Amino acid sequence: MDATELPGSRPGSGTGPESRPGPAVSTFGVEEEFQLVDRLTRAPVARAEPVIEAASPSLGEQVQREFYGCMVEVCTRPATTRTDLRAQLAALAEAAAESRCLLVASGTAVVPPAEPIPVSDTPRYRRMARRFGACVDGRLGPWSTPAPSWTGG
Repeated sequence: MDATELPGSRPGSGTGPESRPGPAVSTFGVEEEFQLVDRLTRAPVARAEPVIEAASPSLGEQVQREFYGCMVEVCTRPATTRTDLRAQLAALAEAAAESRCLLVASGTAVVPPAEPIPVSDTPRYRRMARRFGACVDGRLGPWSTPAPSWTGG
């Protein structure tokens, strides 16, 4: 959801703060990617689809796939309280627990996966995988591809 879709972001639309009686209410939200990891080993697991399916009744399109099948992204609805925001994030954590995994807010895997993790099956991610194939092996970390070396010059 971009800023033009949020209530209050289009002056003159009749939905902004100028059309509401009373004081303006501040809202906030979270946009974050999570690794899905096994509860015991903490290794990434390709369980994005069941997690998204389990979270969809409460979060709808606010939760979606990321590049690898062990990753999900959440974009919460605007919240006015910490309690509301926490409930949205808890719904995602509960969906992960139903799929026997945990959410970890990390840009890369901390423990190598037991087997290579597939790229999410979308046209965009397949195109990215083809373009950056040498870096996309499904092992997700510093152990993934050989580090580039400087040969001088």
